[in-house]
Amino acid sequence: MPSPTTLLPFQPATMSTAAQLAAVSHLVRYSGRARTLYAYQLRQQFAWCEGIALAPLAGIQRTHVDLYTRQLGDGGLMDPRLSP
Repeated sequence: MPSPTTLLPFQPATMSTAAQLAAVSHLVRYSGRARTLYAYQLRQQFAWCEGIALAPLAGIQRTHVDLYTRQLGDGGLMDPRLSP
């Protein structure tokens, strides 16, 4: 079992407590495959934010969302009709 201070099995070292709580609050609504999928997507998004030194909940601007969405599309993970 994780320690009481470990909220997520994938929390980056730079992830704030607020981001951890937001992720847990989001994931608690789901179970089974949906929870697994959303946890995977959060891992990917948080890793992307960490890779560009961006806090997942603070300072995100439309440009960041567009860049992340573009990366998803480039990786084949998004319907091309929805690309910005």
